Amino acid sequence: MPFKISVNGTQKAGVFSSLMGGIICTVLSALGFYVAFWGDAISGGVPLLPEGLNTLIGRLMFGTGAVITALLALYAFSDLFQKKD
Repeated sequence: MPFKISVNGTQKAGVFSSLMGGIICTVLSALGFYVAFWGDAISGGVPLLPEGLNTLIGRLMFGTGAVITALLALYAFSDLFQKKD
């Protein structure tokens, strides 16, 4: 699932690379969604903010990361299923 960076834009990832990229991104996305929705309280954050707000900010950050990795997984799997070779 490497990003297709090349001079003419025709570089394609292999089938194994797309499969592994999709699986890894799916697992990371599932972990991020778990923490965002069902995880315990997130500690740390900005010292002057209330703990509830810090937890909300942490959950939003984990949720955002989970959405981004889910989109990367979809990209990898779409690349995998579009293989003609």
